Amino acid sequence: MKRTPPLKAVTDIEVEVSVELAETSLSLQEILDLRPGASISFADRPDRFLLLEVDGVPVGKGRAVERAGRLGIRLEAMLDPASPPARRGSASEN
Repeated sequence: MKRTPPLKAVTDIEVEVSVELAETSLSLQEILDLRPGASISFADRPDRFLLLEVDGVPVGKGRAVERAGRLGIRLEAMLDPASPPARRGSASEN
C-alpha cells in the first residue's frame, strides 16, 4: 500500500481566500435610502495596497488588477502570518 506524504495530504485542501477592497460607515438611514444607481464613496485611494487573507489571516499584499475582464490582485509582497499587519491607510501601506 502506497502512503501519501504528510504534506501532500493537506496541500489539496481548499481554503477561503479574500481581499477587502474598501470599507466605510453609513447611517441606518443612508442604508435605507440606497437605490439602484446610488454610489458610495470610500476614503481609500483606488491604487492602495490590498491585503490578501487566507482563512482570515493576512498572508500577502498587492494591488487590484483586471485580468480577462475579472477582478484580481497582483501580489507585491508576502507577509509573515505570525506578524500583525500594518493598519489600513498607514504610510507603509501605500
